[in-house]
Amino acid sequence: MAIRAAGLCDVALVAARMREVDRQEIRALRGDGANAADVAMDAVYGRRSVAFCAWSGDEPVAAFGAAEVRPTLWSVWLFATEGWPTVALAATRFVRRELLPGLLAAGANRAECRSIVDHTQAHRWLERLGAKHEADLIDCGPERRTFRLYAWRRGDFEDRTTGA
Repeated sequence: MAIRAAGLCDVALVAARMREVDRQEIRALRGDGANAADVAMDAVYGRRSVAFCAWSGDEPVAAFGAAEVRPTLWSVWLFATEGWPTVALAATRFVRRELLPGLLAAGANRAECRSIVDHTQAHRWLERLGAKHEADLIDCGPERRTFRLYAWRRGDFEDRTTGA
């Protein structure tokens, strides 16, 4: 099990084999034209972005990261293959110890994650990471689905990273 900075090929491999629930969530926001290559390109080459892959042996099974969408506002994302349970604990630790503190150091005042309303596994994981459910967003994307908005604010970051 290892977590490494991700390149385009790593993320594309995960995107091509992602869990159906992740594929449905991404499709609901982006539309049917969102193929694995497009998803990978946006994840790796987005404006001021960071991307990581969690590996099980020689196989990347989860891709995750964040992109600054406006000054001090970051969008956090993750998608994975069915191998997610093999890397979930390590990814959780990495997000807590590296990703969230890294966003704080980069000047983030807020980080957000949108998760389709019926992806309860994702909701539990975000809450475990300290994200707060702030709102349900209705009619999102071409499929007009409901998404849950989770967020960390600067104070949340500081509390999480200092252990307060």
